[in-house]
Amino acid sequence: MTDPNVQPDCPGAAARLLVVARDLATARDASAVAAVTCAAARELTGADGVAFVLRDGDQCVCIDESASAPLWKGRTFPVASCVSGWVMTNGQAAVIPDVFADSRVPHDVCRPTPVKSVATVPVGTADPLAALGAYWAASHHATADEIAALRMLAASAALALDNARLHQDLRAAAQRERALVDAASVVYGHVELSIETLHVPSLIKHVTETVGPFMQGRQLQFDAVPSVRPVWIRADAGRIRQVLMNLLMNAAQYTDPGGVVRLSVHDNEGVVRMTVRDNGRGIEPAFLPHAFDLFTHGAGNRAGLGVGLSVARRLVELHQGRIEARSDGIGAGSEFIVVLPTMAAD
Repeated sequence: MTDPNVQPDCPGAAARLLVVARDLATARDASAVAAVTCAAARELTGADGVAFVLRDGDQCVCIDESASAPLWKGRTFPVASCVSGWVMTNGQAAVIPDVFADSRVPHDVCRPTPVKSVATVPVGTADPLAALGAYWAASHHATADEIAALRMLAASAALALDNARLHQDLRAAAQRERALVDAASVVYGHVELSIETLHVPSLIKHVTETVGPFMQGRQLQFDAVPSVRPVWIRADAGRIRQVLMNLLMNAAQYTDPGGVVRLSVHDNEGVVRMTVRDNGRGIEPAFLPHAFDLFTHGAGNRAGLGVGLSVARRLVELHQGRIEARSDGIGAGSEFIVVLPTMAAD
């Protein structure tokens, strides 16, 4: 077992580690931390490749890799059956000169690759949630200096991840504060609308393109059904987009992976109806009349600030429209309908 207190015995390595520490100090998310760490680890160890792996529940996800031909970036493996998972679970380094002679390595995964040897260290000491692994295409037993370099980089990366999380928390708090200020302005009528003539199909296309990647990331099927003919309204484009985005994000939040969210548009009798429907958790009957009340959540729904639907209703009302919420109960999905007046046809 290598001594965790050993440091790289090379002035060049020490200088490189100082540069890494400086670069990591400005990293603001896990991706940036991983990129800096992988590049430095490959340089200091001479490995053919270095991967940075994060734990996500019972899975390990490789979020970055430095290599001439990356093998692992973007791939996911069970914590229980990969070296990175073992390293994080046990909080120990794994030095493996022959990947096919070690049961911690998934041999079927390595067999199609040129990887022969691996050295992986945990990122963090208490309950590590990441691992840094170097690999070689030729048989190689990682030296004490190489392991020391990986450990030093992992320690710096762990601190950088903590700082990134803190930065993200502060940024999220600032965003929540801005959202509350904006919500108060809208709900209590202190907002000015920039009214213009809007082509509803173009509006829906913009919203669909914006929210599509998020829906895909949530593993949801997202469908948009536009109106069969051109529809025009007089409205504030930014605020109507805000209403639809709010309803769509709300639907995604309460629909499990594999579910369906649909945005459909219909017009008749001088109004256009933009409907967001999902097959998610639904709304309990007792809560339905209060769905648009300020700072209100349904039973078991505690995410968010409880202001989004109130803001949506007020914005729609400021456009001389109305918004409705419908649901057949828990487990039956929900439906939100925005009704706005259309412009008279010439």
